[in-house]
Amino acid sequence: MGLRDVWSREKAWKWYRDRGWIVGCNFIPSNCSGTLEIWQAYDHDKVRKTMEKELALAAYTGITSVRMLLPYEVWKYEHDGFMQRFDAFLDLIDAYGITLMPIFFDDCGRGPIERASDKPRFGKQHEPVPGHHGGFPSGLLQDSADSTYHMADNRDNWPEMERFVKELVGKYRSDTRILAWDIWNEPGNSGSGGYGNVNRSMDAMEAAFGWAREMEPDQPLTAGPWDFYHDYFDRCKPGELTPIERKAVELSDVVSFHFYGPIDRSVQLIEAFQAYERPIFITEWLHRPFRNDVSDHLPLYRLNDIACFHWGLVNGKTQTHEPWDWIKGMDLDFSRWQHDLYHRDGSPYDDEEIKLFRMLTGKHVTRNGDERMNSAGTISAKWEETVLIHELPVYEDMGLDARYLHPGKFGSQYPRLVILRDGTWLAVYTIYDNNGYTYEADGGNKLEFSASRNQGKTWEKLSVLSHPSRDLDNGQMIELDNGDILLSCRSVRWHESYQLHVYKSTDGGRTWAFWSTIDEMNGSPGSLGNPDKGVYEPHFYRLADGRLSVMYANEKHVIEPPYYSQIISQKISDDDGKTWGDEIWVAWDPASPHLRPGMPVWTRLKDGRYIVVFEVVHLVMYQCVSAAIFYKISKDGIHWEAGNGSPIPEQWGGPYIEQMQEGTLIVTSNSGKISITRDEGKSWQVVETLPFANHLWPSIYSLDNNQFVLLNSAARPGHGEGHNIQMCIGQLAKG
Repeated sequence: MGLRDVWSREKAWKWYRDRGWIVGCNFIPSNCSGTLEIWQAYDHDKVRKTMEKELALAAYTGITSVRMLLPYEVWKYEHDGFMQRFDAFLDLIDAYGITLMPIFFDDCGRGPIERASDKPRFGKQHEPVPGHHGGFPSGLLQDSADSTYHMADNRDNWPEMERFVKELVGKYRSDTRILAWDIWNEPGNSGSGGYGNVNRSMDAMEAAFGWAREMEPDQPLTAGPWDFYHDYFDRCKPGELTPIERKAVELSDVVSFHFYGPIDRSVQLIEAFQAYERPIFITEWLHRPFRNDVSDHLPLYRLNDIACFHWGLVNGKTQTHEPWDWIKGMDLDFSRWQHDLYHRDGSPYDDEEIKLFRMLTGKHVTRNGDERMNSAGTISAKWEETVLIHELPVYEDMGLDARYLHPGKFGSQYPRLVILRDGTWLAVYTIYDNNGYTYEADGGNKLEFSASRNQGKTWEKLSVLSHPSRDLDNGQMIELDNGDILLSCRSVRWHESYQLHVYKSTDGGRTWAFWSTIDEMNGSPGSLGNPDKGVYEPHFYRLADGRLSVMYANEKHVIEPPYYSQIISQKISDDDGKTWGDEIWVAWDPASPHLRPGMPVWTRLKDGRYIVVFEVVHLVMYQCVSAAIFYKISKDGIHWEAGNGSPIPEQWGGPYIEQMQEGTLIVTSNSGKISITRDEGKSWQVVETLPFANHLWPSIYSLDNNQFVLLNSAARPGHGEGHNIQMCIGQLAKG
């Protein structure tokens, strides 16, 4: 396999334009002090969990790629484990729609060869020293020196360097998870005093480009000039380069450079590099004390269609919010962070910066009520006669319950359905026949089950499930492969104990036995109120790999910074609901922790991705002022970017989503409307005629022949007379 030439300008531009605007960051997880700690086997599970949470933030921000130094020393000493961990990382970023720009070698901070260790210090790393960029004063930790900073000085190391490059480029040469290969970080940054005009890495860099080219990757190669500090603009014309930097540009398919200076100098450098007539990557930027700000630079990069990778995502052990040690004596504003966008708890350092990222990358969405959020049109549907499933007598109201509500006339609410493989339709709903546990020692709201064996024409009561002295609600069911049925529900003593229980039936819903607890929050009477700290509204779904998963509304994070009022959480079970794994965050807004995403319902799309719909409640003085419906999509149903996704017009409160057989998505909610989309949420139509005057906690299920069944807590005649459970079968007009 022979060497190939540097890409033509035409090929470089075609590759670049096929990808849209690239917005990236230089990524080090907040619980890592550097490259070795990221990739070594020691504590990698903890690193992985941090990566998941922080990559979700990256996707929320609009970041589509991350740039990271590859760990030669981990590749050398933990080869097989590293290769497995690296591939798993590529799967992880792909789940968030993010690519990787790997860096092979690095001249930044490079010490003399005599300081290089034979083997870096694996295992637990030193804790950072407060106040120092990078985590430590310069030269403090020689025992942890990264050998990639020194190895190129000794040509005896080159054969192993060659194997390093060729194995990775060769294995991933056509992998779309790799954006581009950054062959050498800051070539020449290895001289004394930080000026870096030393060209001793030039031969090794040129050789490394050649090794990578032998593998004929589909991705471009690059290495970036960087030495634009100090008196550069006084002694040089913008774009004037050192010999090693010129060589880096000559060898690059796309040109890249680093710059941390003010906007006027940035413009000069961009104009200089545009003379190469190739796509431009600015692979390091953002330095607030140097006036290299998000507010002016991100729009500049967008205007000029420049791929940009700022330094730092979440502030952590590397302490890159601190200034470089060598600039601390300068007359600069050090009250502002140097790098990074988020605090370690996930809250933004500067809300306006995040808003700008989201706006320029297309992540910003309009809210329901905006005139642009009207549906795109209407669609007709035919409806059969409504059918009564359950009617509960009106009870005399015994007064306020623990929620300060009057449940005596609630009737029956929150209907959910599972269509079993034997053709039985099994419904569950909440009945309020005793005003809750507050007034009867053995009382509590109950769940009742009814079955239909003729596709909803008639119904028979099967059973009632109660938990003495607790309120049961939010029932939802799923059938297991062996025909058993699992029920998830909330079990509550208000302001005291919140539990999500799973029950199991082996006889078609006639009897139920406790199976497991998904999540819970317990305290003394009154201790979990003001604000509430509960868990609610569980919804099962089966993942593509066969595992059972559940989503639910979760208020438990209101007690820890940044004090999310409510989020949507997820757990996965490997044993059909008997035990549950760690919590996964599904919907939360780092910029608006007071918002309350809840009532999740999810399904799998035809292409294998997953979609979840949910309400986002905004409370003011404990009063609901809005409950817009949003949706989010995940590639694998496990990894969800931060944020609350995109709104669905004309829907609010208590949503439900179902996918029709041909792929149409159908959504309803407490708005009393039904919406459909055939383009996965890009546009929505509203069903013209409906069988019910209003909806309360409705649900909807796909049938054959473009039909669906709508279940509703229908309002009973008479003001304040509560609800009963009804259903109606509809059929959409062909689109």
